[in-house]
Amino acid sequence: MSSYPIDVINQALHAHDPDCAYWLERINALLRDPANGLHRKALEHTRDYLEDASGLADGACGRPPSDDCQ
Repeated sequence: MSSYPIDVINQALHAHDPDCAYWLERINALLRDPANGLHRKALEHTRDYLEDASGLADGACGRPPSDDCQ
Protein backbone atom coordinates (compact mmCIF):
# COMPACT_ATOMS: atom_id res chain seq x y z
CA MET A 1 0.00 0.00 0.00
CA SER A 2 1.26 3.43 -0.92
CA SER A 3 1.66 6.20 1.63
CA TYR A 4 0.97 8.79 -1.09
CA PRO A 5 -2.62 9.61 0.05
CA ILE A 6 -1.42 9.90 3.64
CA ASP A 7 1.39 12.26 2.60
CA VAL A 8 -1.05 14.44 0.64
CA ILE A 9 -3.47 14.54 3.59
CA ASN A 10 -0.63 15.52 5.92
CA GLN A 11 0.57 18.31 3.63
CA ALA A 12 -2.99 19.53 3.03
CA LEU A 13 -3.71 19.78 6.75
CA HIS A 14 -0.69 22.05 7.12
CA ALA A 15 -1.70 24.29 4.21
CA HIS A 16 -2.23 28.01 4.60
CA ASP A 17 -4.99 29.98 2.86
CA PRO A 18 -3.16 30.66 -0.43
CA ASP A 19 -2.31 26.96 -0.79
CA CYS A 20 -5.75 25.53 0.05
CA ALA A 21 -7.00 25.49 -3.55
CA TYR A 22 -3.92 23.54 -4.69
CA TRP A 23 -4.33 20.89 -1.98
CA LEU A 24 -8.08 20.74 -2.50
CA GLU A 25 -7.48 19.78 -6.13
CA ARG A 26 -5.03 17.07 -5.07
CA ILE A 27 -7.52 15.71 -2.50
CA ASN A 28 -10.35 15.70 -5.07
CA ALA A 29 -8.14 13.82 -7.53
CA LEU A 30 -7.42 11.18 -4.89
CA LEU A 31 -11.14 10.91 -4.10
CA ARG A 32 -11.91 10.23 -7.77
CA ASP A 33 -9.42 7.33 -7.83
CA PRO A 34 -11.07 4.10 -6.61
CA ALA A 35 -7.65 2.79 -5.53
CA ASN A 36 -7.82 5.16 -2.56
CA GLY A 37 -10.96 3.62 -1.08
CA LEU A 38 -9.22 2.77 2.18
CA HIS A 39 -8.45 6.46 2.71
CA ARG A 40 -11.83 7.79 1.55
CA LYS A 41 -13.10 8.96 4.95
CA ALA A 42 -9.84 10.75 5.78
CA LEU A 43 -9.77 12.35 2.33
CA GLU A 44 -13.37 13.55 2.72
CA HIS A 45 -12.63 15.08 6.12
CA THR A 46 -9.52 16.76 4.73
CA ARG A 47 -11.54 18.10 1.79
CA ASP A 48 -14.12 19.52 4.22
CA TYR A 49 -11.36 21.12 6.29
CA LEU A 50 -9.80 22.75 3.23
CA GLU A 51 -13.17 24.04 2.02
CA ASP A 52 -13.82 25.57 5.44
CA ALA A 53 -10.32 27.04 5.64
CA SER A 54 -10.55 28.59 2.18
CA GLY A 55 -14.20 29.65 2.42
CA LEU A 56 -15.25 27.60 -0.60
CA ALA A 57 -18.86 26.48 -0.81
CA ASP A 58 -19.87 22.88 -1.55
CA GLY A 59 -19.57 22.10 -5.23
CA ALA A 60 -17.41 25.10 -5.99
CA CYS A 61 -14.45 22.91 -6.94
CA GLY A 62 -16.12 20.00 -8.69
CA ARG A 63 -16.53 18.10 -5.47
CA PRO A 64 -17.05 14.38 -6.11
CA PRO A 65 -20.22 12.90 -4.60
CA SER A 66 -19.91 11.38 -1.17
CA ASP A 67 -21.55 8.15 -0.15
CA ASP A 68 -21.79 9.10 3.50
CA CYS A 69 -25.05 8.26 5.18
CA GLN A 70 -26.21 11.13 7.32
